[in-house]
Amino acid sequence: MLYYYVLLYEIKETKREGRGAQGAVKHVIDRHVALFAQMEDDYLRERVSDLKDLGRRILAALQEDDTSHKEITSESILIGEEISTAALVELPVDKIAAIVTSEGAANSHMVIVARALGIPTVVGVTELPVNNLDDVEMIVDAYQGRVFVNPPRRLRTRYKEIQKEEEQIAKDLKQYETKDSITPDGVTVKLYVNTGLMIDVVRGVQRGAKGVGLYRSEIPFMLRDRFPGEEEQRAIYRQQLSHFANKPVIMRTLDIGADKDLPYFQIEEENSALGWRGIRFTLDHPEIFSSQIRAMLKASIGLNNLHILLPMVTNVSEVEEALYLLERDWLAVQEEEQVKITKPKIGIMVEVPSVLLQIGEFAELVDFFSVGSNDLIQYLLAVDRNNPRVASVYSHFHPSVLRALTRLVQECHKYDKPISICGEMAGDPLSAILLMAMGFNTLSMSSSNILRVRKAICHVPMTDAQKLLEEVVALSNPLMVKSWMEYYFKHHGLGDMVKSNRMVNI
Repeated sequence: MLYYYVLLYEIKETKREGRGAQGAVKHVIDRHVALFAQMEDDYLRERVSDLKDLGRRILAALQEDDTSHKEITSESILIGEEISTAALVELPVDKIAAIVTSEGAANSHMVIVARALGIPTVVGVTELPVNNLDDVEMIVDAYQGRVFVNPPRRLRTRYKEIQKEEEQIAKDLKQYETKDSITPDGVTVKLYVNTGLMIDVVRGVQRGAKGVGLYRSEIPFMLRDRFPGEEEQRAIYRQQLSHFANKPVIMRTLDIGADKDLPYFQIEEENSALGWRGIRFTLDHPEIFSSQIRAMLKASIGLNNLHILLPMVTNVSEVEEALYLLERDWLAVQEEEQVKITKPKIGIMVEVPSVLLQIGEFAELVDFFSVGSNDLIQYLLAVDRNNPRVASVYSHFHPSVLRALTRLVQECHKYDKPISICGEMAGDPLSAILLMAMGFNTLSMSSSNILRVRKAICHVPMTDAQKLLEEVVALSNPLMVKSWMEYYFKHHGLGDMVKSNRMVNI
């Protein structure tokens, strides 16, 4: 308690020096965080996360009391040093025009969620004057990763034109809402939607998704100040399953860690990307795992469209342990509810490279495989996707990524196991065509990308796609691969699919 009085005294003194309340809190907390981080005592070093959390709570309270704080409108651009996924999903996301932060990386979980919601996002703008941008006009070009503050009239005019072009492209794409994803030579590719919030579900249904390829179950956990109970979870999962009745819904078990923190259960690690996350966390907390599985099973009663996906699998033993718990809970819930529940199909995410070399062993245990392309690429290329310094090395067009995925599909077909892919790679029309050529017949993506990918599939024959794949896997540079695909698209009437990767807001 004495320590808190010390903090309070220092904040008051800093405020007297001329800083605002929020600025004083941040200055003092940052200074103490730096001091604790340098301490030799492990226990004291670990208190850094507690200090950061305390600072966030004080700042949140000050923000609520700040009468000058403006409500978010449809023209609002959300600006901050760093914005977590948990903070983002608590906001009225339908009113946010764009997001800009001075820290963060383009492939972080928050950016992926924002992109899925169709929000133009630029992160890592290191010289951004975060505290001096109220009521300032800005242009956010998320395609080029650029931000213009108080842009001149000529630049505003040009971006208004680009914005109109994008709106026209979006209007033209609406015709694909009711079309099936079938190539000109008759090959069908199923497009699923990634969900987490109900807005994803609504947009996915509207845009003709054939199912849910990835339900991010961590999102509801992020929206609370504690672990949700079994009944709370059941109600949330039932909503997801009901909206896609008669269609498969693949629910990933709790996947926290790395850049997916829970506000009430933060995990501090030196290398969080390789740390305590996904199945590693839930098997260490079987009570959390079982609560979630029981809720999913109860939510599926009468619908029978539940599939369960295990994240961050590395070893066969992890799957065996999870299957034991799943079987136990499946039997227990049926006995409690006095009803027969269809046993859900179980799959694993292919994210850790070791799985690529053990498909045969895993195939004996699971019903399907789903590639988590964002993490698999990160680990294949040894690139921390949350580190802006090496962001340029991260690319789903890397020849090694393409070759690894091609072999993976062949292995899964060898063992007669369905294989799908989710992540940013599946939602990019250029790479989606290559995935189709490899033999992926199910692609799952954010709702904002479904129509673009569907249009590309409807215009590119499988024979062309297979020829393109053969050509690009022989290349040695990811930039060359991307340019090769862009050249094909531009010369076959799909130039707008290349340009429509741009997301601009003013």
